[in-house]
Amino acid sequence: MQRKTCAATPLWYRISLGVCLALAIGNYAAFGEFRYDSYMNEWDVTHYYIGTKYATEVGYYGQYEAIWLADHDTGLRSTATEVRDLRTYKMVSTAALIARADQIRGRFSPARWREFCAEIAWLKVQLPAPRWSLLFEDHGHNAPPTWTAAVGTITNLLSIRNDFSRWFMLLIDPALLLLALAGLVWAYGFEAAALVAVLLGTHYFFSWGHLKGTLVRTDFVAFALFAICLLKKDRPLLAGICGAIAACSRAFPVLFLVGPLVVLASRYVRERRLDPALSRFFVACGASAAAAVLYSIVVFHGAGIFRDWASKMAMHVGSHTSWTVGFRTIFNTLGETSVSGHSAVPVDRWVDTWLTREDVILLWVARVLVLLPALYFMRFMAAASAYGFAYVLMYYLLAPVYYYAMVLCLPLLYFVAEPASWSRTLGIAWLLLTGSLGYLLYYGWQPLHSIWLFRGHGLGFTTTLYMTWFIGLTTLHMIAHSAHGAMAQQRTGEPRASSVGYYISKAPPG
Repeated sequence: MQRKTCAATPLWYRISLGVCLALAIGNYAAFGEFRYDSYMNEWDVTHYYIGTKYATEVGYYGQYEAIWLADHDTGLRSTATEVRDLRTYKMVSTAALIARADQIRGRFSPARWREFCAEIAWLKVQLPAPRWSLLFEDHGHNAPPTWTAAVGTITNLLSIRNDFSRWFMLLIDPALLLLALAGLVWAYGFEAAALVAVLLGTHYFFSWGHLKGTLVRTDFVAFALFAICLLKKDRPLLAGICGAIAACSRAFPVLFLVGPLVVLASRYVRERRLDPALSRFFVACGASAAAAVLYSIVVFHGAGIFRDWASKMAMHVGSHTSWTVGFRTIFNTLGETSVSGHSAVPVDRWVDTWLTREDVILLWVARVLVLLPALYFMRFMAAASAYGFAYVLMYYLLAPVYYYAMVLCLPLLYFVAEPASWSRTLGIAWLLLTGSLGYLLYYGWQPLHSIWLFRGHGLGFTTTLYMTWFIGLTTLHMIAHSAHGAMAQQRTGEPRASSVGYYISKAPPG
């Protein structure tokens, strides 16, 4: 089944796309109007700069107590009387920190403690005092040790107080995203790159500052896009390295590797041989991940850092928030009348509700019913398409916080790479429209305020919940679209040139 040829793109479409692209770039940069008059996201930088540069001293549990004590030693700015204990997520008295002050300082050498205090003294005045006090209620640094070790190599060479060093660190993310867009132009063409840029620049979830002006926080998206582009262009070794970097950056992109793995396994079952290109992809991926783990073990003098991270993440995932996006977010709210805002039940009641055993069973039954067909249809895809299609797995198995929904550019690219059809167009249009609907839910529209759906609940439970429903429709559409593609391929049975760059064939080799 050869890709359909289309008439030349209409001029009006190219002009419209160009205008949307320009506006998206401006919107992504907030048109120069930055929070607290600074491009730097002070909150996130404090967490991730301190969490990487001083990882050997504070680990995953000691960040807030060390920051508060350094604040105390340099002239207390925080008015907080409690800070979060990152071992339990409970709040503890600052008086208890004073009692353990020597123990906390003892984790640092005298020179490192002086440097740490100097950096906290600089960081704390970048935020208004109330925000600085609120910082101690957050949930700490949660990136994997592999990412922490790699970024820590950079932060230990630089200082956030130096203008050049600070801008170098802050511009890593935009540089990676620009390179990823250039890769999309190379692999898929300008239209694909422009559509992804429009999504990244206009989507409601990405309008918040969590992934802007911060320290290497969007590398998982950039390297996932690199992996797709390199798979599309039959560069499996480089693609494997990029896929490993994405997975080592934020852990959940490891699910994207399931797509190419299904393609590899399907071809092996059918032809009784491993596809050479995909084999190289996974060898490169595995070797790169192993090297990252070994480097982390060397940096942190053992594997204990991985145990601490795994323990903290288990607690973090189990704690929930009202900002998560995934099937479990929907499942947890079924039966709750609070979503309308009219119930006496608090809107965020579900956050503190643990699922019963019966709920967990029902949740997994629902997941299996959706994911088994999705896994089956993956076997008919190109490895590059399967990598992006695996976002379906992420949606149904995990529920990361809303700003990690930046990986929605993967399902968008999945649709963009498909042959022209109404289904493809609908998938692209709905993803772009979903981003706009978020603003409507957040701000509300005055004539519709009498309708509870459009009351404008702000960045909280209701807005995120309905956005989660909208994205869920995208995943169902992806599965339906992949079913149609699989049936079409089964009817034709036409062989393809490569299982990396094209759909695989059910026909025997040769």
